[in-house]
Amino acid sequence: MSNCNKVGEQMTETNSSKSKKFKDMFIKMAPTIKNFVVHRFDDMEEFKRFTLAAIIDEKKSISDRFDRDTKDLSEEQKQEYFDWNSEDYFMVEDVFTQISLRSFVVILFSYIEDGMNTLCNVVYSDKARYQKKKGLEKFNVKYTDMQGKGINRAKLYLEKVIGCNLHTEKKPWSEIETLRKIRNAIVHEDGNANDSLKNDSNFKHHLIDGKFKLENHGQIIIDPEYLDYILPQVREYFGGIELK
Repeated sequence: MSNCNKVGEQMTETNSSKSKKFKDMFIKMAPTIKNFVVHRFDDMEEFKRFTLAAIIDEKKSISDRFDRDTKDLSEEQKQEYFDWNSEDYFMVEDVFTQISLRSFVVILFSYIEDGMNTLCNVVYSDKARYQKKKGLEKFNVKYTDMQGKGINRAKLYLEKVIGCNLHTEKKPWSEIETLRKIRNAIVHEDGNANDSLKNDSNFKHHLIDGKFKLENHGQIIIDPEYLDYILPQVREYFGGIELK
């Protein structure tokens, strides 16, 4: 046998050994990947802090400018000044603030959806490799084979096919479902609450406690307090998922 063939066989054996070692390790990786998904929400915590700080800074900038420009004016002149420059206040209070808060909601939900799909892929890989190792019938049902879409499709797959306990009977999951409806209203309804959202029990409660308001026949106005509320709910949900 030539030296070239010997080297080729050695490389094949080495690659095969590495592949087997990787597969053996991967079977145990689902909990680690779950922790990775949970820690991704640290980025959203930082984004929340940045978003809320930017809103406060913009409001302060406008207020400081008003105080500076009207310092020596009478109350009547101050009112006239405000009337002429009210568009700046409108832009900060009603445009910049709401766009920032809505952007956070949309991005947060995309992280949730991506996290659920990631868990589906990882747990599927774990189960498929484990059954192959044990010489069992090949497991080839992927989450994309399920009916439905989005987080509910992933939920159905993890619960019914894989057998994970997602604790969807608890509060965090119902808040994620409400978040999904809010996100859809922002993305698909120009920020207007449809009947499904208006009848959502969590959303009704948040209207009472001030985390949301409805204006102009259904336009959703988000209070910054909602960001402080929903992010811990999401982290609690993902932290409580029991993988099998």
